[in-house]
Amino acid sequence: MGIRWRGCILGGKRGEYLESTGGSSLFDNYEFKRNLGMYLTSGLSNLDLEESILEVEKRITDALNYDQRLWKEKELSNVKLRVRASKVNKTYRLGDVFQIYLRESELYAYGIVLKKTDSIDLFGYLQSFTKNELSVLELENIIEKKKFCMIADSGSSGIKSREWKRVFHYEDIVLSEEEINKIEYIDVENGGVLRPNQWTYRKIIGDPSSGSWDGEVISETEAKAIQNPYGTSGQGWIEGYLEYLVLGKSVSEYKKRG
Repeated sequence: MGIRWRGCILGGKRGEYLESTGGSSLFDNYEFKRNLGMYLTSGLSNLDLEESILEVEKRITDALNYDQRLWKEKELSNVKLRVRASKVNKTYRLGDVFQIYLRESELYAYGIVLKKTDSIDLFGYLQSFTKNELSVLELENIIEKKKFCMIADSGSSGIKSREWKRVFHYEDIVLSEEEINKIEYIDVENGGVLRPNQWTYRKIIGDPSSGSWDGEVISETEAKAIQNPYGTSGQGWIEGYLEYLVLGKSVSEYKKRG
């Protein structure tokens, strides 16, 4: 009897798992890759250390020697990993998850790319601010529940500077196009030089970059309940919004700060 994996059998008859998944490759299965990664790196907090690399090599070697009949007349003595300095990856795609360190509050925040087109880079920022880094599994659980504190069309300077750390790629679609089209955004404007303390709040639905004048004028109380900023926000603005949300304040209050 093999190991049961959500109704499928691994280690049973050859090809049994492939038949149960309609013939798709085992290695195309996201859950399998996630659990394999967790096995190989369990208990290792820093793969940059030589002893961590040696431990991963040992685990891979042990796994490949699980059934030594596969090697026929040969045997696997050990596996060696090659590592190199990572390249600066300035691109990102739908489902990429990033870790953001908030310097003022000294907390970790996280964002996931919900939509990416030529005109919009929509990020969802998780309803989670923690002293310690969250595991991939913990992040997946939050994303699956769609627990966001803020959604915004975001600039990519934090990614290009590598201050926002890429964590992993989430493969499922988080929000449908229908859900995205119902998102409410808030725009805040004052009366300019003549009326600097006179504020107008507008609610825009669906497109954070559409004309704000088409938005509905709402009260300050209503504005404070909407935590999704109108327009495209750069790294500094995004981190500023998140710092305010940590304090229990609102996006509109951050826009009005002196």
